[in-house]
Amino acid sequence: MKRLSCLFILIALLGMAVPSGAALAPTSFGFPTMFHNAGTTVFNQAVSNAWDLESLDLSPFGTSTFGFPAVSQSGVQGQAIMATEFAQTTEITSFSYPAITTTGINGFGDFNGFGGFGDIDGFNWL
Repeated sequence: MKRLSCLFILIALLGMAVPSGAALAPTSFGFPTMFHNAGTTVFNQAVSNAWDLESLDLSPFGTSTFGFPAVSQSGVQGQAIMATEFAQTTEITSFSYPAITTTGINGFGDFNGFGGFGDIDGFNWL
């Protein structure tokens, strides 16, 4: 029993003499946010004109003494269109996501917020 306790004390003393270390990875928490603002303005103006003027005068004998009436026809058509348009749009988008980043893990490099591997021994996994 005495030998066992001496051995245990010796192991404890050796454990205190040997330096200890740990590879701890710093962790940062964030909440990145993306904002997007967009706007458009449209102005449109159109003008259209259309006219149709018709006239018919039939008087082959020139006078009404021969008993033939003179035939006359006339028509006027017209159209005028003017259109003005104005439109304005605004779009606002925001997107946020929680991200956890751990860095300095031996053999793995950086973990990005989505768990993707960073540069491992000069090889890029992404």
